[in-house]
Amino acid sequence: MNNFRLSLPGRASAWAALRLTTAALAALALSTLLGLDSPYWSAMTVLIVAQPTRGQLLGKSLARLAGTAVGALAAVALLHLSESSQLAFVIALALWVGGCALLANLLNGFHTYTAVLAGYTAALVALFGIHQPQSADLMAWSRLGTVLVGVLVSMLVSWLWIPPHTLGLRQRLQKVRAELQEVALQLLLQSTERQVREEECGRVLVELAQIDALCSQGSSGQSRTQRERRQSKRVVLALIDLLTATRALVDQLPARVVQAHRDAVELPALIIALEQCPELQQGEPQRRLRYLSEALVGLDIEWHRLDSNPALEPAYSTASTWEHRNWPDALRASIRVSSVLLLSGLTWVATGWPMLIMAMLGVSVLGSIFSTLPAPRQSILRALLGTTIGTVGAALYVVWIAPALPTLTLQILALIPFLLAGSLLIWQRKTAIVGTDFSMVFLLLSAPGMPLPEAARFLAIAPGPFLGAVVATAAFYLLLPTGPRQRYEDLKQAQFNELRQLATGRSILPEVLWRARLHQRSLKLLQCAPLARVPGAAACREQLQIFALASDLYALRHRLQSCNARVIQRFGDALHELSARPERLQQTLVSLHALQPAFAQRPELATLAAKVETQLGALLPGELSPPPAR
Repeated sequence: MNNFRLSLPGRASAWAALRLTTAALAALALSTLLGLDSPYWSAMTVLIVAQPTRGQLLGKSLARLAGTAVGALAAVALLHLSESSQLAFVIALALWVGGCALLANLLNGFHTYTAVLAGYTAALVALFGIHQPQSADLMAWSRLGTVLVGVLVSMLVSWLWIPPHTLGLRQRLQKVRAELQEVALQLLLQSTERQVREEECGRVLVELAQIDALCSQGSSGQSRTQRERRQSKRVVLALIDLLTATRALVDQLPARVVQAHRDAVELPALIIALEQCPELQQGEPQRRLRYLSEALVGLDIEWHRLDSNPALEPAYSTASTWEHRNWPDALRASIRVSSVLLLSGLTWVATGWPMLIMAMLGVSVLGSIFSTLPAPRQSILRALLGTTIGTVGAALYVVWIAPALPTLTLQILALIPFLLAGSLLIWQRKTAIVGTDFSMVFLLLSAPGMPLPEAARFLAIAPGPFLGAVVATAAFYLLLPTGPRQRYEDLKQAQFNELRQLATGRSILPEVLWRARLHQRSLKLLQCAPLARVPGAAACREQLQIFALASDLYALRHRLQSCNARVIQRFGDALHELSARPERLQQTLVSLHALQPAFAQRPELATLAAKVETQLGALLPGELSPPPAR
């Protein structure tokens, strides 16, 4: 609970919360004056799309409009289906929300938010209109109108008071670029102890993973910001390529060559000098030196595109900036929310309890959104707390406060303490989830701008959001549970699958593409490591080992093309079971070790095979031992 300790808001947070509350009230008042149905959705939109910069706010606002439009259209279809059968309606709704959750977990940035919103907007409009399916079209347009009002008010406020962008991304890239070139120079000249060089490589890799995560946040928005973030990701890719290429060449440099170039002070000059060395003019050393030279040129091109000239032809194609898609986790999320929503819906069909409609809405929202967060089980507990407080706050407002106020104006003004409290929580990182869920549930149940419900009717539906939050929380812990550790293991297994395909010749991707896939997964894995409670140093060592293993596997597979078909087949069979699972990794090592006699007449193959075997052995857990050394 130490991570959840509350602190008094600073002046900046208090001012931001006051600004957000004012914008929410303005959106609510404007939607009420326009006569839109459920005007409180405008206030909810203002609170949800709150972002620290204009570009991010624009991106999230556009995503909300797109998701609302798609979800509203889906809701119309669902409501027409409900006229014939409530059971068919529940099944279709569960499939739709599950499909949107699947898509959300496969996308990135605000595209994820669009998919999530398309799912739960359909649930919201359909569930609120289940008893009036003939008004489906009107409800859908009204919901879209309230969201549009909220977005416009948010944009007006942002253009007046919010900074246009955050600073520091390009400066961080500039710094890590200089550091990496210095590290690469030290690696090639072997000017420091090996352990020190490895630690420096790991530190640079972690910094690149953090920058990549920043580039992935809010990848939609202002076109200039969007282009800069995409190009920054290309620079990150180019930097990792340079690191990998440098490490791949180090073991190929003869001691005499290293000693002859001890005085080199710049990486480009050193590479030019190495290209003149006779020892590096053929075979594997030549191939790896060419890879390093191309990586440095690629970095220069990508940096110039970021710095001044985006019209330059990129060194890395769009395909090479491919993003990892965690299909196992996406399927778990889809099955989880679909199953729980279907169970809740069937219970509602059987009993007719009004609160279950609100519970189904809660399951749709929380089951979708929190499946996309880095630590869903820990985060949803905060959402449960926010939902609980929001339910209590709404009960106080609807049952005691609002009935005592004679006019709508006074009722809206009475919202200020509640909205201000929620806004203060939203603008503090540790309590943002609590504040968001508190505000959403409070506005949903209190429905300001609408006629006050009778106390008995309100109390009949008020426990619904809390019940939905409890069910969604239980689902994350009991039904196909997921979390940072599971995602870390998924990423690891995906890397080994890529290595296996590379080793067995089943990968048909060009070298630049499979390297990009491997590097992208490494970035995701390093971003996931702290939440998975994997020590950063251990994660970095493992990724650097996998980079080296991939380079040697590619080289060995390339060299094997000159061998007879039987040797190639035996090598493919030996690595066919390559996996992140320790027992299968150990079996792969045993099979590879048994191939020693096949390489006896080819010293260069024997050397590469020995390196691959050593690197695989280094990936084994401490309790398992590799086969005896050659």
